Amino acid sequence: METLDTGKDFIRKLLVLDPTQRATARQALQHPWLTTESTVDILPAVKKNFNARRTFKGAALAIKHINRVAKAAQASASALLEEVVADNDKPASLLVPEMTECDLADVPLAAENETEHAGV
Repeated sequence: METLDTGKDFIRKLLVLDPTQRATARQALQHPWLTTESTVDILPAVKKNFNARRTFKGAALAIKHINRVAKAAQASASALLEEVVADNDKPASLLVPEMTECDLADVPLAAENETEHAGV
């Protein structure tokens, strides 16, 4: 039980948000949890709880879900572009430059808008 408390103390000293109060690398390496000999062998417990098949399956499922989300996002963007093309009756290659370019001379300045609305 003492090993557990010493380990918790070690972690607490490293997880301090204020860098001036946090343990330095030198202090961490000199902490009793790292310097004292332990009679507890944790390797059998780690081996017992590690399941390579479960870990691999979890990673494969995560990649599958990431790919599914990416494909859905791409399909959504394609559908949006098709909708814009259908509304404008122009090829998409002509729409994209029109959406990104603008003639700044035609854009009224904020001060001009205020004077027009004030009736000046």
